[in-house]
Amino acid sequence: MAPSAIDEFLGARPSSKWRRRLSWVLAAAAAVVVIVLIGRFVNGGEATRYATTAVRRGDLQTAVVGAGTLQPVSRGVVAAPAGGVVLEVLVRPGDRIVAQQVIARLDPAAAVAAVGESQSLIATRGATLGKAQAAAQEARDKLARFEAVRRESDNKVPSDREMGLARDAARRAGDAVSTAQVELEAARATLAERQADIAAADIRAPADGVIESVLTAPGRPTTIDQPLFNIAAPPARLLMEVMVDAKAAQTLKAGTAAEVTPNGGKRGHAARVTSVRPSRTAGAEQAIVALDVDNADLALKPDMAVEARIGQGVRRDVLLVPETALRFGKASDARRGSEGLQGDAVYVLGEQGAPRRVAVTIEGGDGQDRAVSSPDLSPGAAVIVGLR
Repeated sequence: MAPSAIDEFLGARPSSKWRRRLSWVLAAAAAVVVIVLIGRFVNGGEATRYATTAVRRGDLQTAVVGAGTLQPVSRGVVAAPAGGVVLEVLVRPGDRIVAQQVIARLDPAAAVAAVGESQSLIATRGATLGKAQAAAQEARDKLARFEAVRRESDNKVPSDREMGLARDAARRAGDAVSTAQVELEAARATLAERQADIAAADIRAPADGVIESVLTAPGRPTTIDQPLFNIAAPPARLLMEVMVDAKAAQTLKAGTAAEVTPNGGKRGHAARVTSVRPSRTAGAEQAIVALDVDNADLALKPDMAVEARIGQGVRRDVLLVPETALRFGKASDARRGSEGLQGDAVYVLGEQGAPRRVAVTIEGGDGQDRAVSSPDLSPGAAVIVGLR
């Protein structure tokens, strides 16, 4: 049995020999830790092992690359044209629709009953108008007879009072006709409105598009102007916006060609830039590029995540570094913020294994590599892209 095991079994304290060995082990471990800490301190707190790649010279098909989400050209709401109860819904989310297509129906029973009431009212008021017109004609005829007798009797008969009464009766009869006519026209207008309510029971699509969501169901009551459907413009054209580096976006303008590819997809779709504007939320170094995307084959869908590549032409015989080298440079500069570093930079691994900052000017990229220029950078230099 080992001495330590015997000591443990007997409950005895370890011998001084074993204590000395344990002290040596602890001292050696502490020395290793100190050496590592000194090494990290000398190297500015960074790890001593870096992942690097060589700067190379070549041609680069430059492009601005950004991610975004596809949106329809426009969205809208179909509201109830009249109050009532939904009788049937004829579409589902995702269905394509054409202008004037019936997409739902309201129960027309109440509107039909209201039309019947209006028709009865029109009949009643029509009869009232007929009676008023007959009475008015009788009053006019009586007045005409009085006037004839008055002339023949040299204004002796009928008396002035009788003539006044006849004229007042004719006037009142005429007013009654006017009132009956107004009431009849009002009833006819009400009938037209109620007939329109019957027509409105067929709820129609206002334009071509796609049903995005249905906000009602058969049997549900609805009020006039209550939203029933959300619709989007036809998906043959889609829109998107991408956030990109402001410097890279300086060369972009309306009409610049682009290509849009779904995340995880291989086939691109043609697009074009419609506008470029500074970002108001992401800081001065960002810009928002708006794109119009051709989706004639309907392979793309609204709300789909995609990547956009906007071509900027070919730069020939330029120094090329990977995007990761510039990201490493930006992160390293941020950690050294108190030193007042400005501009873009990469870090090159020197002969002694220490990183050295090299300022660069970015002249374009393709989403993976960047074309840069610097008097202190040459092909073959080991730029740092990360930590091992």
